[in-house]
Amino acid sequence: VAVTRVVSGILSYARWPTEPAPLRLCVAGAPRFAGGLSTLPARSPRRMEVLRITGTSAASEGCKALYLGRLEADERRRLIASARGQAVVTSDEDDPPCRAGAMFCLHVAANSVAFELNLDAVSRSTVRIDPKVLLLSRRGERT
Repeated sequence: VAVTRVVSGILSYARWPTEPAPLRLCVAGAPRFAGGLSTLPARSPRRMEVLRITGTSAASEGCKALYLGRLEADERRRLIASARGQAVVTSDEDDPPCRAGAMFCLHVAANSVAFELNLDAVSRSTVRIDPKVLLLSRRGERT
């Protein structure tokens, strides 16, 4: 539940060059903490759809947000590279130091969820992230 709130919060601070309707959130790999993402559309002010993808490019699937679970390192890099320079917000639950290049890397602890913001990845994206997202990062979310 906390991961769902954090991802929803991150997406609420994102502004795409053209507002996607619906916002397609793609999930790749084996997410451990994102079971609630499939219920995200019901609680979000934006109309969203959640799509599981396997081994394809985020942009070719029409993804506007990409959530990465456990993946092989080369598949993670390929998916993140496919979103680079595109209007896709990338979040990763399995790369806390944010080395693979996602925009947001989750830190899931026993009783809280926080995230690392990868400024380089954010600056290369065509999606604008409101600086207020940093407040969400510092506050974290209790489970």
